[in-house]
Amino acid sequence: MHASTARGSVAAPSAIRMAGAYATFAASGVQTTPYSVTRVTHDGSALPGFRAPAPVRAIPAAVADNVTDVLRGVIVRGTGTKAQALGRTAAGKTGTTDDYRSAWFVGYTRRLATSVVLFREDPKHPQLQSLAGVGGLQKVFGGDIPTEIWTQYMRDALAGLPDAPFPAPAPLGHGTDEPGAPSPSLSPSPSPSTPPVKRSGNTGKKPTPAQPTPTSRPACRHHKCH
Repeated sequence: MHASTARGSVAAPSAIRMAGAYATFAASGVQTTPYSVTRVTHDGSALPGFRAPAPVRAIPAAVADNVTDVLRGVIVRGTGTKAQALGRTAAGKTGTTDDYRSAWFVGYTRRLATSVVLFREDPKHPQLQSLAGVGGLQKVFGGDIPTEIWTQYMRDALAGLPDAPFPAPAPLGHGTDEPGAPSPSLSPSPSPSTPPVKRSGNTGKKPTPAQPTPTSRPACRHHKCH
């Protein structure tokens, strides 16, 4: 955590909080609060109150698994393609702040979630400095150095463990067009048809075709109708 985060001058969560959030997706919606202290002893005896946080259901499994399915696309064909070098089933998200002052990659497998954030500070100035020039790059994006660091770390951390697939995402149901408004199932309006002409013998007059039955216009689903 950098100094400006500790002072509360930025709104971004810490790297460990981001890793904890993405670990919730990896666990199909079960959240465990990140912790660093596992045991405290006094005179050789363990003190109470330092047990690991209990896992809780934070979001439905179907929602979490669908988020994972989307975030897999970031690595497969998006901005995090460098993470493919891990050679495992993984999902994640890159991030780059304005003026390239920080760059992120938060990614996870079924077994482990890791967050990598890259930033630069000047002790004489509290603001984050631009990352331009770091690693010989004119601009540093989340898909560059942070993703490479993440990939190398995850390769070592998961060495010897088999790859674990993510659960298949379950359907979430129908979408909505506006907040709270279900999407109506609109079918094309039938084409106007002309009913057959009724004839009653030879009257010497040309039959008058019946007028087509008007069709109703679908209700406008936008703020302005034309």
